[in-house]
Amino acid sequence: MKKTNKYIAVLTILTATSLLSATIPSVKVQAAATNRSLRALTDTPWIGPSIDSGKLRYGISEGRVQTGTKVGVGIPNVEYMENASINIRHVFDYREGATINYRLRTTPAFNIIETEDEYTFDYGLPLQQSGMASFTNSQLVGANEVVGTGSKYKDDKMAIKVNMKANAQQTAVSHIYTITNNDSKTRTVYPIKYVDTQLNMNDYVPVYSRGAGEGLYIESSANPADPAAKWYRLDYIMDVENGPEIYKGADQGYSFAYTFGPDMDNQDKSGMNAAEGEIVFGSSDASKKMDTSIYMSWGKKTLAPGESVTMRYDVGIRPIANLENSVSVTNLTRTDGKNYVGDEIEYAVKVKSPKDNFYGIKITDELSWYFENPTAPITVVDDQGVESTYALKDVYKANTSPSATDPKVGTFTIPAGVVGGGKEITIKIKSKIAHPAAGQEIDNLANISGKSEEESLVNEDVKPDSTLLVENAAPEIIGADDFEMDKGEDFDELAGITVKDMEDGDLTSKVSVEGFVNTSKKGQYSVTYTVTDSHGNVTTKTIIVSVV
Repeated sequence: MKKTNKYIAVLTILTATSLLSATIPSVKVQAAATNRSLRALTDTPWIGPSIDSGKLRYGISEGRVQTGTKVGVGIPNVEYMENASINIRHVFDYREGATINYRLRTTPAFNIIETEDEYTFDYGLPLQQSGMASFTNSQLVGANEVVGTGSKYKDDKMAIKVNMKANAQQTAVSHIYTITNNDSKTRTVYPIKYVDTQLNMNDYVPVYSRGAGEGLYIESSANPADPAAKWYRLDYIMDVENGPEIYKGADQGYSFAYTFGPDMDNQDKSGMNAAEGEIVFGSSDASKKMDTSIYMSWGKKTLAPGESVTMRYDVGIRPIANLENSVSVTNLTRTDGKNYVGDEIEYAVKVKSPKDNFYGIKITDELSWYFENPTAPITVVDDQGVESTYALKDVYKANTSPSATDPKVGTFTIPAGVVGGGKEITIKIKSKIAHPAAGQEIDNLANISGKSEEESLVNEDVKPDSTLLVENAAPEIIGADDFEMDKGEDFDELAGITVKDMEDGDLTSKVSVEGFVNTSKKGQYSVTYTVTDSHGNVTTKTIIVSVV
């Protein structure tokens, strides 16, 4: 690991999602550590228990050391257990065979910054000068939660605790930190978490945005030297309660002052609004790759004696699912590119697996209340083009009282089963645009869930390739045309007048008339007809009546 910048910091981050998940008791797995790229296992040096939840393993493991000597600085850690002999680690800990080179562990447990010197920490100085905290103990709470406890290095009056727990989907682990001031005086701290990330010893990868304010992720293959090797994704999920106020991708080893700016009280928040998939640090160009890391900050926190502050992020590791999911939308009533109330719309949800088998695939689709309840069966098309159907009563549940808080007319739940390698299925749902949709831009959201061959869970929301802009058609006044009449003839302004509206139907009774025709005197008179539909569209038409 190169260390070239004068201001070099030490921090770490892991990531997870929320709470609740059934777990299996901690198990240490051993294997010969011979392949650096594949990250074959040695014993992970856990401090206390570790928990297996699905394919995720998490707990407090031995962390940052200095000058080759361990100093008990345990770090929250998450691994993905690929199989009995290979795991995918995300925190850098270089290994030579079965020997761990502890001096190259570059991720500390946490940094509780209080001074300018700690904020501008130079990597060449003793590690404790970075405001480093450590976890020296951990214990199991319940079946699936690890709690680590410790303090700021050589300062037990500034206590720190972390609660780690997998979510129900077993796809991520929440990291909830609590810093408590046990001093007799008020202290101001700047909590910062840094992680020198890697996936399979490949830490020279770009840092991507998960979406504006949502966090960061990196990707790497199981073997960077093999283009066909399986790819994995590491997510740092920041859009959670008590999530970081600021986060950045940066070069491993940058000081906090270099990363967040020299002013501790006004740290730089740029880059947090990047779009999903946008590179926020590093480069996809192999010739420009950088040793990337992730930094998080919670800003300034003032703690009175006995007061605490809570911080959180979630860490997820998973194989990059190779299901190809899409939703297309087609207007079956017209082809002019416009959409009106009453038009029949078809949503086609396509699920394809280019390689592996996926099991228990289920497609869920909440149909917006801008649609009517469907009447046609659900069509299923397999990869050979063979169609079959599901009766609505078997896969569709109507919502008896749609509302603004529950804006759906009903929900489809379609058990698509196994999607084999190289095959695809398409689910076609038909429904008519409902009256409230006039003038609205409407969308549809499908969810595809299931499990891969490696037992990693698939759970993906998929939007259509386009939204539907529904026209708000204006009422049409029919029969209101200029005409002549003889002097003395009776005039009925509504004779032959009808009003039709594409959304509301017959609005003849709603038309109003302005103007006076003096049938006893020759001349030209104007008569104006006006009608307003239920969506506020107004149509006005003026005619000339000539009395001759």
